[in-house]
Amino acid sequence: MSLLSRHLEQISLCSESIASLPFPPPKIFTNALLSTPDITSLIRDTEPHERALFSVPPPPPHLTSSNPFPDTNKSSRRQTVFSVASGGEVTTSSGPSRVPRRNTAVAAVLGPELHQEVRKTEGKGDIDIEVLLRGVEKLNAVFEVRGVPERVHNVRSKYGRLKDSVEFYERKAQRLGRDLEGINRGGSVG
Repeated sequence: MSLLSRHLEQISLCSESIASLPFPPPKIFTNALLSTPDITSLIRDTEPHERALFSVPPPPPHLTSSNPFPDTNKSSRRQTVFSVASGGEVTTSSGPSRVPRRNTAVAAVLGPELHQEVRKTEGKGDIDIEVLLRGVEKLNAVFEVRGVPERVHNVRSKYGRLKDSVEFYERKAQRLGRDLEGINRGGSVG
């Protein structure tokens, strides 16, 4: 027994020696490998304006008829389209019967009124800068980008100065036009 007791004593001394050594606490990598958090604690529900970011529009009709992968089952493909309802809420629609709207995330953030104002000016060539700046402010409130409020303020003030300048020169051109008309008639300039 003496031989066994000496070995047990040696093992005991070694374990005490190892236990007295200073080991740093586990760090991020070790914790990530050793701990397994419940996956549901990492998942959250999306906000209404975020749901449109995860839309999967159905393929255009001309692509579905000439399917490059004929073995795949078309009915099993998820075809969820997010669109903006009249109150600004994002709604879903499944199936290819509904035409997907472009930029639905932007439309959801802008709201129906501001989105309609932007759409009105799209094809006319006349752009209402104030409508666009209000849209930028609303979008920046949701998807914040540093420096945007200052840039919007600068653009708004520059637009105001340019608008005043254009109005000034239009009035000046009208006055000069009347003066020229008076000169052409042989009258005096006044």
